[in-house]
Amino acid sequence: MAEIYTVTATVIRIGTLESFTSQNGKSLERFDLEIQVGDELRTIDSLGFHWKNLKVGGIYELDIMPQDNPDYKHSLRKVTYVGEGNPTATTSNPIEKPKETQAPDSTPRPTPNPAALPTLKPDFASRWREYNTHARTAQMQATQRVEMYVSVFLAGKLQSDEGEKPDALSKTTLETWISQEINKYWNELDVRAPQDSFGHLQGNDNG
Repeated sequence: MAEIYTVTATVIRIGTLESFTSQNGKSLERFDLEIQVGDELRTIDSLGFHWKNLKVGGIYELDIMPQDNPDYKHSLRKVTYVGEGNPTATTSNPIEKPKETQAPDSTPRPTPNPAALPTLKPDFASRWREYNTHARTAQMQATQRVEMYVSVFLAGKLQSDEGEKPDALSKTTLETWISQEINKYWNELDVRAPQDSFGHLQGNDNG
């Protein structure tokens, strides 16, 4: 099960409440929430009871449940108010009355300091799953390749680059072969990045 992660974010837009029926037959409400985390804009999903606790321009600590299925948005679980920010968009939540139009301020605004902006915390759960997948694959491929070498040896066809045929295989030799094959797998990831018709899979920003 995916683990909940926490971000410090500024609310940019609050969507309208929409009714839906849950899997257990309950009638609930939901809305979309657009947030800014550092320099990144993200849209997440939330149940309706969070709607009254949010406002555009507010800075919050948000507990978010990630979704393994890319067709679904990450969902809001908990809201903690931090302070006020500077919104860059509007909201459909009627929290404040429209203000009178004023002449634009010609005073140059200071460039925000990137170090002062909230940063997105790494998704450690996804990173750990990816590492475990590679580690298991490396071990399985190394074992299969060494088994192939042993089969060639048993058939009397295995020989060194100098043409010498070993009479026996030691435990140290087998362990060395496995270690070398595992290293080959990880080295291949560095020089052959996974890709499909859309481009490289590594390094893409999937949100």
